[in-house]
Amino acid sequence: MGLAPVTSPPGRHGLHESTSPRLMSIRDAQAEKPHRQFSSDGSIQLLPEFCQINIYAPDPTPEAEHMEFPPLEMPRPNWEPVPVPSQLVGKVKTDFVPSRSHGSRQVDEKLGPGPEPQPEPEPDSAAQSSSLSSSGPSSLASAISTASCAQQQQASHEPHQQQHGDQPQPEGSPTGSNPIPTFVELAIDPPGPCPGQDVHIRPKVTFPFYDLVTDDEVIVSSVDVEFLDTVTDQIDRLRILIELLENWGAAHALRLSTFRIQAQLWRRDRRLWELQMLREVVSTRNLHMLHPGFTVQSLVAASRFAEQQTRNDRRGAVEPWLLVMDEMEWKGLQAYTLRIRNTADTVKKGIYDLLSEDDKLLANNRRLVREVRLLEMKKWRASFSRALSLSIPPFTPHTNKSDIELG
Repeated sequence: MGLAPVTSPPGRHGLHESTSPRLMSIRDAQAEKPHRQFSSDGSIQLLPEFCQINIYAPDPTPEAEHMEFPPLEMPRPNWEPVPVPSQLVGKVKTDFVPSRSHGSRQVDEKLGPGPEPQPEPEPDSAAQSSSLSSSGPSSLASAISTASCAQQQQASHEPHQQQHGDQPQPEGSPTGSNPIPTFVELAIDPPGPCPGQDVHIRPKVTFPFYDLVTDDEVIVSSVDVEFLDTVTDQIDRLRILIELLENWGAAHALRLSTFRIQAQLWRRDRRLWELQMLREVVSTRNLHMLHPGFTVQSLVAASRFAEQQTRNDRRGAVEPWLLVMDEMEWKGLQAYTLRIRNTADTVKKGIYDLLSEDDKLLANNRRLVREVRLLEMKKWRASFSRALSLSIPPFTPHTNKSDIELG
């Protein structure tokens, strides 16, 4: 099987085509058939447009053979969020009263069958409800909590009663004429932490840049925490916060780099898989699946294109989010890494402001002082360069014949 040069029309690839009769029949068949409309099935995404195929295209050729597409073995990489680090700093005080807790956590939602209609309240119960509503929101919240507990107890007794046949069939059951009513139960006031629970410091990128949380993810106030002897001072807790932020930022940046490499390897395998699909279509003579612009030299062009794109992907010339993630999501992850780093710098500046002049000279604070002063120097240089660019016109060299002769 020899190679012969092909005189390509304008806009075609000036490559070489094989003189194989199987491939030559593609051009002959396309020349005989009139122009047809084509719509891609989306299986070819990383190759040129003329390599698109449609495996659901009608009117197969008589020479078409049965074919089986190879599966793409490598799974598409998925982004896994980096867990936020935390460190133990103390315990909830033993004299802590849960009723005074102002912590917050996720609101629990429960869906289920609605409670049965209750009879009209008696006068004494009505008076009790009016006094309850006038007593304040705390009594109302406790009443809601009590009612919720009563409903849960009633629901726990219902299966036992139905088992012994004591519970009649409700009117809103599936066998009845009315649909089952539903209700939503919200945990308005979630239970607070218990005395003696461990308390961890967990960083965040919004002010005040950390939370004190229990093992149940309940946020507690610093006045309700009995701190360890090593973190009794606010500066000591901020030092721990800086370490957690730096570890968090490094883990996030490492996760981004790992995801970028995984995406590059997946796109490389995806290009090879698409080429294999295209070769399978050609070798089985399923010409009706090919793009109208596909020619006998398109396979060679597609192979070279895939190799070049793989090299570009390795150099970073291909967008890392291509086919694996939304562009805005990728930019958001990159911005979040920078935000974690900026938060650590802000906390360092906060410790620097809390230190006295004598404390800044201590050995354990020299590194912090040096980093803060370098950050201030970078900000000053950036602001100075910005001011120069706005106030001074750009320099344009002026030369004439006398300057050249003197130079």
